[in-house]
Parts: sequence; structure tokens; C-alpha cells
Amino acid sequence: MLGYLFYLISTYLEETDFPVFYCAAKIALDPATPISKVYDTSVLMGCKVPETLNQEQRHGLYFIYSIPAAYILTPLALLPYFHAKTLIIILDIICYLATISKLIKTISPDSTFIKPLRYSLLACLWLPFQFDIRFAQINSILFFLIAIAAVNTSKRPFLSGFLIGIASLFKLFPLGIALLIGLKNWRVAAACIFTFVIGLTITDSWVWFTEIGNVIRTETAPIYLLINYNINLYLGYALAIIGITVLTSYFGSSDDVFITGFAITSLFAIMPIIEYYHLALLIIPLFYFTFNTNIKNKFFKKTTALPIALITISAFYGGSIQQNTIFVSCIIIWTLSLFHALENIYNHLREPLKIHPER
Repeated sequence: MLGYLFYLISTYLEETDFPVFYCAAKIALDPATPISKVYDTSVLMGCKVPETLNQEQRHGLYFIYSIPAAYILTPLALLPYFHAKTLIIILDIICYLATISKLIKTISPDSTFIKPLRYSLLACLWLPFQFDIRFAQINSILFFLIAIAAVNTSKRPFLSGFLIGIASLFKLFPLGIALLIGLKNWRVAAACIFTFVIGLTITDSWVWFTEIGNVIRTETAPIYLLINYNINLYLGYALAIIGITVLTSYFGSSDDVFITGFAITSLFAIMPIIEYYHLALLIIPLFYFTFNTNIKNKFFKKTTALPIALITISAFYGGSIQQNTIFVSCIIIWTLSLFHALENIYNHLREPLKIHPER
């Protein structure tokens, strides 16, 4: 009954991003079609789907992920279109709810069964997650891979690196997360890079980097406009964000969930294009500051309300208003993460003075 309800929802939702995933999976499954054709707009457009395309898709379908990602999606092509679309929506929901529960148990180890369940339901109100479902996207699945990797870093570093490596085959920014965690645990970075490189090599898909650059988009995001205005200014800004993040996270925290959230916000603060549903991943730093029982400073808990409110309000706007609001929200969360790391460094430096006050 529940499955049929989700099927009805999938047939009702139009102008989603799912046609690109389904058509790429069809091409990857067809032995008569070269796999490189997943980047050929005319071939993708030749794959007819029973769904109304959005305005951008009517000008051409663009598969912006790697060839290994297309192979990972092939099981979808074995199903009728709406059955496959229903499956991806159900997977999004399961991955998201399961990850929230695991995240809460990690952040608050003393949690009972009710607390993770309650916050999992609360997290469903997060509009970027709802947009992920609305557009049949895969960010909730990437959220699952990245968050599960974060909570298993210390015990299973190679598994964590593998999971982030799989996520990196869909979107490049998870590589930055693995590298930041890798400063404290090289096994995570090594496993991630190995998975990523092997995935691209055995499928001969290094062309992915060229194809990403061929996708022409007109954006109003502040970072995108900054790159077009002055690339050197952007590089200076990006290096400053990365440098500060690396130094303060290395000396200021050994908490892998915090480092993951810090990495996500720093990457979102320098990425030229951020879609609203990408912000589903911000639940990691937001939950960390809101529900972490080890954080005694109420400033962090209270201030998270501001980016949450801004991101929620921006859902009802488009264009430059939404993009500017997303950018400001990411900067606020990044600044909170920076202050938290600096506070940890300050407290660490004060410890010898507390132990030996006569000094």
C-alpha cells in the first residue's frame, strides 16, 4: 500500500531531474551504444520518457556525473520508468531517515530510541530534503554515504574512504571531505582516492572532467559571478577559506562528524554552483551544533536558527535572492564551525595553566 502511494507520487511529480538518470542508465545498459554517449545530449534526448521535461531539459539533457556513476544507476534501467522513479524516491527517504538516526546516536551517545526517532521525523521538515524528493535527486543517498563514512572513520577508515569515493563519482566535492579527514586519518583519504581513481580508470572515463566544462549554464550565484568577474580574486578567496578550514580543523578538533560538517560548509562556500537540494547535506553541521551534548556554549545552538530560517525562506524565491541567501547561510555555518574550532584550540592551550596554576 505504501509502495503504491509512492508510485502515485512519482507519477504526479513532473519536471524532475530523474529523466537524466534514467536515460544515462539505459545507455550504460545498452551494449550497442558506446558508454561515452551518456555525455551526448542528442542521444540522451532520444531516450523518450513519460514525464514532462522542465524548461532547461527541453534544450537538452546533460549527464554531469562520471561514467562509473552511470553504471551504478543501471539497475534503474531494468525497471519501467515510474517504477524506477518510485525506487529512487524510496531510497532517498530510507537513506535520509536511517542516516539521521545514526547521526543523532553519534552526536548524543546517551540517546534513547525515542530521541533519534523524534529528530528523524523533525528532519523531514528540512526543505532541501523535500526538494531532493520533489526533483527525484540523489543528494539524500550521497548524504547517507558521507555521514555513514563520518561516523565510522575511527573504526573503519577504509570503509569510510570507500563510501566517500563512491560519492565522489557522482559529485567531486566529497573528495575535499576525505582529504580534510585524511589529515588526521590518512587511510580515509587513501581509500577514497583509490576508489575514485580506479573507478575512473577501469571505465576509461577521465573524459568526465572535460565534459563537465562543456556544460554551459547561466547562473546568478555569487561565487559564479565572482569567477566571471575576476578569477584571481576568486582563487584568493577560495585559498583563504580552504587554508583556514584546514588549519583550524587540524588543531581544533578530532571529531570526525564536526570535520565532515566543516568541510561541507567550506566547500559549499567556494563552489560556483549550489542547487537548493544540495543543502540537504547541511543537516550534518546543523545537527552537530544543535544536538551535541558536549557543546556547552549556547551561542552555537542559538545561532544555527539563523541559517535554518534563511534557507527555509529562500525556498520560496528563485534566482539571485535564493542564491545569495544560500551563500550567506553557508558562510554563517562555516563561521560557526570556525569559532568552535578556535574555542577548542583556546581551551586546549589553557589546560596546562589549569593543571599548574602557579605557572
